[in-house]
Amino acid sequence: MLDGRLRPVPPGVSGELYLAGPGVAYGYLGRPGATAERFVADPYGAPGARMYRTGDLARRRDDGQLEYLGRSDDQVKIRGQRIEPGEIAAVLTGHPSVEQAVAVVREDRPGRPRLVAYVVGASGTEPAPDALLAYAAGRLPAAMVPADVVVLQALPLAPNGKLDRAALPAPGLVPAVPVGRRRGSAKSPCAPCSRRCSASNGSVPTTTSSGSAATASWRSSSRGALRGRGSASPRVTSSRPVRLPHSR
Repeated sequence: MLDGRLRPVPPGVSGELYLAGPGVAYGYLGRPGATAERFVADPYGAPGARMYRTGDLARRRDDGQLEYLGRSDDQVKIRGQRIEPGEIAAVLTGHPSVEQAVAVVREDRPGRPRLVAYVVGASGTEPAPDALLAYAAGRLPAAMVPADVVVLQALPLAPNGKLDRAALPAPGLVPAVPVGRRRGSAKSPCAPCSRRCSASNGSVPTTTSSGSAATASWRSSSRGALRGRGSASPRVTSSRPVRLPHSR
């Protein structure tokens, strides 16, 4: 248990957990940057020895047991796998259609955490969620590939200028992104998707994708799209997206 200057912390004081000894690996294969960050010189070992920085915060109780307190960074664990959201975002921003990206863990259904990536398109481009999923799958371990990719007009920011994670919308509940293509274009509005989507007249798709199968959330301003809901109003507008199934 060490502090920020790699000094042992006394019992009851929070510190970061480091692993040392002959069982510590040499580093990550083919990832020199991550290796340099996580596998650091061991000031208490033999010359050339390294220790692994876990990123776990803990403190030693009076009885000698370690009490886990949380993470010192954004690293998370899903189904037993440690995930670096920053690495996922860095890969996605390497795609020419993406200007900004962030990856977070959402648990919209209790007990079922999943990785969701949010991207903002580069100027004059329209990111295709399925293409981004394939791009990420070719550059990341399977456990780090997002389950969903959501395209936003801009990332929500808190008053202090940092990312407002609480304001990130759930996949499928995102307003349409009016980038590059307008309603009435000769091209299909579902061009970013690898599968066709069934739509009602007057609908505008959002560009979200779930897993390997694309989904489209549709915001409808037509009465026909909501026919059968029993509204007597001459004009019915949905303020929330209506998800329609894919045509197979």
